[in-house]
Amino acid sequence: MLEAGGAVRIAVIAPLVTAIAEPQLGGSQALVSDLAVALTERGHDIVVFAASGSSIPGVTVVDTGIDPAELQPSLYRIDAPEPDPRPAAWAFGRVVELIRAERFDVVHVHAFDAPAVGATGALEIPVIHTVHLPPDRAVLRALAEASTGPRPPAVVTVSAFQRRQWSAAGVSSTLIPNGVPVPRIPWSARPSGFALFAGRLTREKGPDDAIRIARQAGVPVVVAGGSYDPGVARGLGAAAPGG
Repeated sequence: MLEAGGAVRIAVIAPLVTAIAEPQLGGSQALVSDLAVALTERGHDIVVFAASGSSIPGVTVVDTGIDPAELQPSLYRIDAPEPDPRPAAWAFGRVVELIRAERFDVVHVHAFDAPAVGATGALEIPVIHTVHLPPDRAVLRALAEASTGPRPPAVVTVSAFQRRQWSAAGVSSTLIPNGVPVPRIPWSARPSGFALFAGRLTREKGPDDAIRIARQAGVPVVVAGGSYDPGVARGLGAAAPGG
């Protein structure tokens, strides 16, 4: 049993569809990096299991040998058919093997995939799933199955709205909002004169809405984000001629 206030050894499973490295592809990747750094600075033993090419300064990162390109069929796209689970199932099975080879107090999962829930459900140690997306049929099924095991996983949501969504789908969760490393964000008392959209370039994030709203307001807009969904990224170029 852990002593109150003692250091904890935590295995963090990152989303495997991209490397965890600056500049991050999206918010969940940024959270994994920021959280790992903050917990390490507080004296905890953090090991991040991530796709090849990942690096977090000051944190132990295990290269799982998984090429993010191999998991492209597993990318989350809202209202799309359920992806082929086999590539992700193999990848997360590999991660669980690596975790079992060491001793950890808890496993914290940030992946979006139902196979991540299934693979970690076989672990004998506590598992926490931070769900960064709305309820998904495949993930709901996996959580329901994992909840029947001897050690049901805990679920964390990152906003009150998201918590209500998961509650309506029958999943109880604890709300822990994403932390923001405020000291790293420069402050300016003067507006920059443009609007900024920053995030994954996917339909559910609404970059096209950002462009439309900025255009209606007569404000220049800068769209910054990784090309998570190439089709959406190409469409944005057509939607915003002239920048």
